[in-house]
Amino acid sequence: MFVLTPQERSVLAWLLTICLVGTLVTIGLKKDAKIVRWVNTARLAHPNAPVSINTATSQELDKVPGIGPKTAANIIAARKAEGPFRSLDDLRRVKGITKKNFSRITGHLRL
Repeated sequence: MFVLTPQERSVLAWLLTICLVGTLVTIGLKKDAKIVRWVNTARLAHPNAPVSINTATSQELDKVPGIGPKTAANIIAARKAEGPFRSLDDLRRVKGITKKNFSRITGHLRL
């Protein structure tokens, strides 16, 4: 029969716990990767879907009619400097967005 000392049992318990936690983390990361892939696929499937002004990249903002590379860079700079936008009206503080431009782009944007 195989007999373990209390110290050996403790070490074995820790090793099993570490293996279990590692396995659960790996499974969780794989599920997260599937979710991210699904979200990205959904985003590509609907190219006319509103763009989030709080998470969009410069390239995503540049695709919005009425927003060019400079305005996209200004939006991202304002977001970094002053924090996330709380409403679409906060875009009016961004350099390069006029009243006319604001009314054109708001239909293509979301928080």
